[in-house]
Amino acid sequence: MQSLVDRQYIDPSPCKGLGGGRIVDSGQLRDWRTGGCLVLSDLLPMKLVDELQEQVATLSDKDGFGVESALTFPSESHALNLVTVHPRVIALSCQLLGVPEDTIRLSQSEAWGKTGIDAKEFAKRKPRQALDQRIHCDYPNHTLVHPSPWNNPDAVSFILYLSDHQVTGGGTALVRRTGNKDPAYGEGKLTWTPGVRGHWINDKTMAEENYKTRDPKVYKFRKTLYDREEILRFNKGTMLVYRQDLWHRGRCVNPGARRYVMNLTFRKAEAEWVGHWHPGWARKNYGLGWPIRKLETFIASLTPVQRTILGFPSPGSKYWNPFTLKAVEARYSPFGMDMKPYKDAYRTRREMELMSAKTGRAQLLYIASETLKAGYSWRGLRAMASLFVLLALLWKLVMN
Repeated sequence: MQSLVDRQYIDPSPCKGLGGGRIVDSGQLRDWRTGGCLVLSDLLPMKLVDELQEQVATLSDKDGFGVESALTFPSESHALNLVTVHPRVIALSCQLLGVPEDTIRLSQSEAWGKTGIDAKEFAKRKPRQALDQRIHCDYPNHTLVHPSPWNNPDAVSFILYLSDHQVTGGGTALVRRTGNKDPAYGEGKLTWTPGVRGHWINDKTMAEENYKTRDPKVYKFRKTLYDREEILRFNKGTMLVYRQDLWHRGRCVNPGARRYVMNLTFRKAEAEWVGHWHPGWARKNYGLGWPIRKLETFIASLTPVQRTILGFPSPGSKYWNPFTLKAVEARYSPFGMDMKPYKDAYRTRREMELMSAKTGRAQLLYIASETLKAGYSWRGLRAMASLFVLLALLWKLVMN
């Protein structure tokens, strides 16, 4: 276990909350764009954080990151569900990704606990355990390809800490990017990580020993990453916001202590190559549905934007038509869901389509008139009119 002597620490900075969809200020936004992460305090109300911590401690009976449980969204923890779709989390994700609020999608939401062990038990650890994790980027577990160029991130991830570093230890280690010429983030370097280049080994010592023997070039490169580590000093409510192509790792929790965190990831809607971390929200209806109907009750309580990030069709989606509006209303109206935004958006869309169709017909009449003026025969005009009628019928079929 590594000493922290002479290590540099990162402390949280206040979340400004400037309004108008701006959650961080220009300096923090610049830090995100250059360094690839932010460490924030005050993003979420402490009352909600306290409720989440209490519920996670109650529901988390064993360690288990990445395991479907009562603490994966949609969760038996109501606080976890509220954090997942919290307006400030959504707004911050959109601000950092530079997209409108209805164009992101949730791909990960879960809480879990990590327990510290003594040196005797630590010596028995297995290669895939994350007690003292190897340095890595998250993208290999979230996509089958490679992250887009740095200035166009596909996704943003969050770690919400529900404990205090002074009690639990286990501060995340980060390697912040220094700029476009940072060798740690040079072309191809993000593939120099276990599971992409070499065996998938989670433990730091075992992974680096493997590289030292099998791939000395990668071993030397990765040593420079460990030399640059900065350790996050978190308190309850601290939020680490980071990219999936940021070098980082989890570190040992103090022996006997238990540290709780919540992980979130949002991707751009267009970034379909970023996978869904969980089996799917609707699948939880199998456990959270009848007879309690928790999931549908929760969905009905959300705003249209909150629903959209879960994959629910936005009010302006082409999914909506008289049939789907009635069917979805029948499903959710018993839980108090207001369908008015969807009905209004559909009505507006249809009015615009009809207006466009009328404009199209007017253009056809104008063309016919100009054709006659140009001296074309009635026979040719009738043939052209037949073609226009056919096109109009095809248009009507498409519009319906």
